[in-house]
Order: sequence, then structure tokens, then C-alpha cells
Amino acid sequence: MILEGNLSELKLPDILQLANMAGETCIINFMNKDGEKGRVVLIDGNLVYAKTDNLEGDEAVFEIAIWLEGFFKVGKVDKSYPKNVKSNLTSLLMEAARRLDEWRVLSKKIPSLGYYPVLIDNPNSSKTLNTSELEILKYIDGKSNIRDIAKKSGLTPFVVAKLVYGLIVNGLAMISKLPYETLTNYVPRKETKEDMLSKSPLYIKMVQLKKVALDFTVSIPGFSEKIENEFLKSLKRLKHNPAKKKVVIDFANHILFTLAEIEGKEFSKKLSESFKEILKSKSTKK
Repeated sequence: MILEGNLSELKLPDILQLANMAGETCIINFMNKDGEKGRVVLIDGNLVYAKTDNLEGDEAVFEIAIWLEGFFKVGKVDKSYPKNVKSNLTSLLMEAARRLDEWRVLSKKIPSLGYYPVLIDNPNSSKTLNTSELEILKYIDGKSNIRDIAKKSGLTPFVVAKLVYGLIVNGLAMISKLPYETLTNYVPRKETKEDMLSKSPLYIKMVQLKKVALDFTVSIPGFSEKIENEFLKSLKRLKHNPAKKKVVIDFANHILFTLAEIEGKEFSKKLSESFKEILKSKSTKK
């Protein structure tokens, strides 16, 4: 078992697998790049305890799993250590890997859970927000970081980060490393090409396709990032020609082809049926 190392080279899921295979009884202390601390305890290779500065148990495991940078150090521990982890190691590793994949996408907009979301547009002017995103708006004041908002809202920092990511993508918020004065005096801005594109039926269909694909492949490690990357590529093409239906069809076909290569044609057929319904639909709801 490696006694210490860098999280940029070895992530929590890998560390836990190594400790489990070796049947280790140990405590592993972590510190991420922001100075936040965490620790996990294994008894005979089984994970029994996890804690960070803000979370305990299973959620603490998932929190440490998304720390992309930092350090860890292994130490000795008594076998009588208290237990607060409820799930088995296999379930924890699967969920930790899934969140790590998601965080790699989120972190492109949100470098750290210690950053501060700031409203930069009138949230009431957009019809793209879901109920959860609308609910989180009341906690965004420019002086509360994502962890602060999590405490106030009762949500986990990871869930808050996903909601803030949605606001950023929709152009309603930005992220600041330091506390920021939220812009409260909203001045209507001239509609941009991006605004017009977001209202187009083709763009809306592409968003629907992406959402269905993400939900369908949620258990496939790394696939969510493939979908997000292909969506961004297709979005660039659609900006050049907002009326070109082939862009949306190509997006759907690329996802299905990639999925068939990984999971097989029979598996991809199920998603194909959902895609067909969306492509035939005349609905313009996001």
C-alpha cells in the first residue's frame, strides 16, 4: 500500500481499491488544493468511516472522490474505530466514479466548491430554469460560496454545484474566486445570437437529446463527458447554421454509434427509440 501521494496522480476510488485488495486496516488523511481536509478509515480492507470538514459518511466519500488535486497520507488506526459509512465498498466506488466523471465536466466552469456564484442576469427573464435551479437562486448573494449555499439549502455541495453549473450555462450566473457583489440592478440587454439560438426548435431538440442520453447512460463511466463534448461541438455547428436539421441528427447518431461501440447495438437501440420520439416531436419545450 502506498503510504502517501498526490491526488492528481491517484484519486480516492483507486486508493480505496488498493487498500481493499490488500486488506488494509488504516486511516487515510487527505487535503485538497484549497486546504480542506478529509479522512477515511478502513478495517481489514472495508471502508467504515469517512469525514470532511463539512460532511460525514457516504457523502464525505463522494466529496473526497472529486478532489482532483491535493495530497493523501496513510497512517495506522485501531480496529475499534466508529462506523458511519452505510453503503458497501462496491456501491461507493461506482457512485464515486460517476461523480468524478461528472465533476470533470462541472469543473470546467466551477474550479472549486469554495468559489462564489454571482447572478449576472435577470433570472425571471429565462424559461430555461427547472424548479431546483429557481429554488437555489434565493441563496446566491455573491457572498456565499457553494459550500455555504449547501449548508443554507440543505443540499450537498455537489448538487449545488450542478445547479450553479446550469445557471452558468444559461448565462444567468458567473463564478468568482472571491466574494462578489451580486448585480442587483438588472438592465435589459439586447438579444444576442446565442439568445435567439436558445429559442430555436433545433437547439431545444438537441438539449432534449442530451438530457435523455445523460439519464440513459448515467451508469457508464466517462460517457457523460463524451456526450457533453459532442454537444458543444454540435452547438458550434448549429450557431453557424441555426436552421440545419442535419446538425441535430448527426449529434444523435454520434451518441448512438459511440454507445453501440461500448455497450453493443442492442443496448443502443433502446436509446435510439427515445431519440426517434424527440426528433419526430413538434414540441418546443426544453
